[in-house]
Amino acid sequence: IAKNAPVLLSMLAPVGTRPGMVGRIPQGYRAVSVKIDEVSGVAYQMQPGDWVDVIVVMDISTGTKGKKETIAEVILQHIQVAAIGYGTDPEADAKSSKLKPAKSATLLVPEEEVPKLHLAGTRGKITLAMRGEDDQSQNSPAVAYGSEIMKGATPEPTPPFLLTQPQKPAV
Repeated sequence: IAKNAPVLLSMLAPVGTRPGMVGRIPQGYRAVSVKIDEVSGVAYQMQPGDWVDVIVVMDISTGTKGKKETIAEVILQHIQVAAIGYGTDPEADAKSSKLKPAKSATLLVPEEEVPKLHLAGTRGKITLAMRGEDDQSQNSPAVAYGSEIMKGATPEPTPPFLLTQPQKPAV
């Protein structure tokens, strides 16, 4: 709550709610923190309440003479951000110039998906992709293989919008 801002009833937890994160975890979910940096954490633009997809980038064995293949796969979709871990310098007196970048994001994950997330974080690198405010879609999880990217085996995706140049009048 900002300094001198009014405290509204809608900003308060219901009577009997335990303080802290534990009172905000829905039934059947677990709060799980993942490591982030500027790139994997959407340039530190995430806020509690935002929605993300969780992607893991990892090397897997191809089974051929110990060769490895790098893959990137969406492992969780439409996951809510519960908290972003910011730390401050004790002498900073909450000056924004002294805020340290977050090193973790806490996500609300369905309990059956928690082991998958922990395994992915142990075996690979977790990246978060922020969703639009109204995007609740659940598609087949996308997968990309390192060998496909370099060979150009997949067609170039169509951009979500095209910038067109004004047409010159016919003479």
